[in-house]
Amino acid sequence: MVKLEYYLDYLREFCLQSTKEIPSYNRLMIVEDDNPKEINCQCKGNRRILCGGPMPILKKNNFKTLTEYQGRFNHLMSSNYSWINISIGGMLDGDLVFVIMFPRVESTKERPVPPSVNLAGLAYNVAESPNWDLELQYQICRCP
Repeated sequence: MVKLEYYLDYLREFCLQSTKEIPSYNRLMIVEDDNPKEINCQCKGNRRILCGGPMPILKKNNFKTLTEYQGRFNHLMSSNYSWINISIGGMLDGDLVFVIMFPRVESTKERPVPPSVNLAGLAYNVAESPNWDLELQYQICRCP
């Protein structure tokens, strides 16, 4: 089974070729964009945040290190999902964040091959500059 680190290294190298530079960072962090319908967010005034608004939501306490996430990634790779997307999300609190997405529903049919892993580089803004700020793409809920 391919290690998650292989894909992250590949994406970092791709990013270096296209942006020429990656900001210095403290850690590599991984988070799933599980596209919740809504969350109650105490850090945003205890209000309910609906998904499908201007930006998707990521919960800060769901961010994992590579070591913490590897087991989950192995599980996803042995699942019946048809695809897994891995993208460079950007920087948050000095960390380089990778975002993982997969279908909301696992196929009921047995798959003879692992899911297809699709890789996406960093988003660019309208001025064609790399967009390193994760909070320009996602709402971040910092509730404990």
